[in-house]
Amino acid sequence: MLSVTVIAPDCVTADAYATALLVSTEDRLDRLLHAAIDYYIIYLDAADNYRIRQSEGMKRYIR
Repeated sequence: MLSVTVIAPDCVTADAYATALLVSTEDRLDRLLHAAIDYYIIYLDAADNYRIRQSEGMKRYIR
């Protein structure tokens, strides 16, 4: 992971998810991501290509 932004109901939850996602691997992302948080993640895939994943809810924060 190169960059992780998380918006959650409270700062403790946001910090916990951001930390977990930052040290996670691409194949573990689906287990950590769910509807209770909004996220924007920039990472390198196995072939060193830049990838972005974001929640539907995060789109309202990014213009």
